[in-house]
Amino acid sequence: MRASNIIVALGVLASSAISGLAADRHVKISASYSLESVVDREVVNVFFMTQRGDEHVWKAAPEILDPSSGAPDSPDTYELTDENGQKVEVTPILGPKETALKSNIKLIPASRLKKDAEYRIKIHGGKLVFKVASGASTLTESNEESVFVLSKEQIRAVDLDMDRLQTGLKRNSIELGGGNAGGIGSAKLTLEKYGSKELNVWGARLDGSADFTLSSRDRSNYLNSISGELALFKIWHPQHFAPVEFDVHGKVQTEQTFKLVDGFFGTRAAFYSPDPVTAWISGAFCGESDRAPALLLVGYDYVHNLSGDNLGVVNRTGVNSKDGSHQVSGTLRWRIPLLRKQDLNFLPALKGTYDVDIEMDLKGAYDSTSSKFLDQSQIALTLTRMNSANFKPAFTFAWVRGKEGPTYEQISALLAGMKLSW
Repeated sequence: MRASNIIVALGVLASSAISGLAADRHVKISASYSLESVVDREVVNVFFMTQRGDEHVWKAAPEILDPSSGAPDSPDTYELTDENGQKVEVTPILGPKETALKSNIKLIPASRLKKDAEYRIKIHGGKLVFKVASGASTLTESNEESVFVLSKEQIRAVDLDMDRLQTGLKRNSIELGGGNAGGIGSAKLTLEKYGSKELNVWGARLDGSADFTLSSRDRSNYLNSISGELALFKIWHPQHFAPVEFDVHGKVQTEQTFKLVDGFFGTRAAFYSPDPVTAWISGAFCGESDRAPALLLVGYDYVHNLSGDNLGVVNRTGVNSKDGSHQVSGTLRWRIPLLRKQDLNFLPALKGTYDVDIEMDLKGAYDSTSSKFLDQSQIALTLTRMNSANFKPAFTFAWVRGKEGPTYEQISALLAGMKLSW
């Protein structure tokens, strides 16, 4: 469970108390603030609860909102304001699309909410109409005016979730492409489990990644690495600074024939850049509502060969994990949004609406056994097709160079391909 979800749940209880509920009403409304992965945006979730049978316990309701009655799709039905009364415009989206009745409403703010402010969402009375089954009959009921609080803690937690998603710490993807390195494939999968004590978040993360060539003849032309990593992490939220994430991790890394295997044990710190330069560049093209923070990763790993003969690697690169190696690394990960919801229907091959970004992953590491710096750089132009699905297809044009364990082959590749992210 995300840290933001834990805090949101507490916020829901508090907000429900503020809204109040008449004893004879059959539908209870509540609201929370969360990250919507489909649109990669923070949203205010408005959802409904009913009492099931004789349990007298409020539970999440199935589809009960009638979109043809009242004004659930009108922005004027809702008022989102900060603690100073300043209004933020919202765009309502009713869901799910496949059903006549709806189970929730997502309100997309026109701009990101300030994480040091408290917000209130007011839903005007008589604007939402519900149809609730009661025995053999169906009751029709409209809402009363309700006000819900979105606390600073909720907003800060969701803001961090957004930063982690934008910097790629939580993105899952599969990519196929080709270029001067031949045909290549890449896959990344991240699974996380959160625990939380207020905003000092801790948790466990399982990362899997694979970079490989589709033909054995091209293995020396591209990153040849398959790895799995388990990390225990903790996130601190300094009062006046950007969040900082620390982890302790163990990793196993091999190449696509699985003949050479290295093990890693180390620690890493992730800093979300608070400097105004990268913040300005990230928001220069698409505005503050879609700024992506630069992420700096600094780490140490002890590397030891677990299986296979690495003599060829030693002779070619000087990196000798057989005797144990110390590696200190730094990575700058940065996504710069260029265009949002750009209509590319004039290009037959790209018909549709796209988000366009530059994605950079610049890594350098010092290896103690070879006394060398090992670099790895990836810069890509991505065109992500925008649709309502959970999966985000994208066209990518990338330049990749540098070395990656356990083979540490020097490569330089220009690639074009397709990527599916979720």
